[in-house]
Amino acid sequence: MSVEILPRSTPGPVLSNVEVRAASGDLTAGETSTPITGLERFTEAVIRLDITKLTMDGSDEVDFFLQTSYNGGTDWVDIENIHTAVADNGLTPVFELVISGPQSSAVGRVETDGALADDTKLDLPLGDRIRFKTVITDAPTYAYNVEGHFS
Repeated sequence: MSVEILPRSTPGPVLSNVEVRAASGDLTAGETSTPITGLERFTEAVIRLDITKLTMDGSDEVDFFLQTSYNGGTDWVDIENIHTAVADNGLTPVFELVISGPQSSAVGRVETDGALADDTKLDLPLGDRIRFKTVITDAPTYAYNVEGHFS
């Protein structure tokens, strides 16, 4: 009896350096980026959130929400919230956000759109599209850009 060693399967598609949100100028209001669509064939993503300006005082806050959709963009689901507040004034952090294959959980997840608790990440898989949404409190000035790698 012979045993045949099969080669590793060919890796799936890869899409790198995708501009999710182009570099912004100074922003003083919340916004929603244009969705990146056509992600059905991908199961993993690394999203790079580069906050290039944070000017805050008092009770200023900016929440950066990574969102996905499982129904063609009809509804949006928060996957992660990066929360910034006055303690972050002047900082320019870069965050790597990871979305991987489906997770199993006995706990249902409440669908939120721009309302996920501060600094929270849910174990949800990548949908057919993603976008970024920012929500502000009071009057911060901020700037950012987002890039993605999908596999």
